[in-house]
Amino acid sequence: MSQQAAPWPASPRRCTTGSTTMHNTLAPNPPALSGAHLEPAPRRPMLVPFGVIRIARGVGSGPTVQAARDSALLSAGLGNYHLIPLGAAMPPGSQIVRGRLQGHPLEFGQRVYGVLSIATESRPGRSVYAGLGWAREPVGGQGLMVDLQDADEDRLTRGLHTSLHHMQKDRGVSFGPVSTEIAGMQCDSDPVCALVVAVFRCEPW
Repeated sequence: MSQQAAPWPASPRRCTTGSTTMHNTLAPNPPALSGAHLEPAPRRPMLVPFGVIRIARGVGSGPTVQAARDSALLSAGLGNYHLIPLGAAMPPGSQIVRGRLQGHPLEFGQRVYGVLSIATESRPGRSVYAGLGWAREPVGGQGLMVDLQDADEDRLTRGLHTSLHHMQKDRGVSFGPVSTEIAGMQCDSDPVCALVVAVFRCEPW
């Protein structure tokens, strides 16, 4: 009785990656799917309004620039936090509240996410100013924020307005009128520091 010849094996495919050569055997094609049930795409979750962005300012002086900086951070309520800088975009649902950050002793060393404008001066007789400006859509709450520093308060104010008008123009949007917060201090003898910060969120590690 004659024997049937064994089926011819599938041809191996050589796949070379760098200096390594692998041999993959071609598997038979999977059967075509007919009438397969496709799950609908998940719905996009609704955006939760962001909440309060606190605008705080502080000034301070000290025997060194670093000491003056620490004094200004304490004045604003941020001396015991790690500040993580953010960009210019304000999320939808943002609400602006001005005032010193009222921290809690148990939050010592926690993270604060925010936009910081800070300036120092160590030359007696000279002043320094730090400021934040923002334009916010009054209904949706989204907007843009910018930080600047200058030795002249009026020039700083103009710079904040000019920057925000240009930033909105580049995006093809108009969020509304520009608001500002500015802190300043004159150096008499010891170094001084002025800062304004927009606190978006505080989180533990």
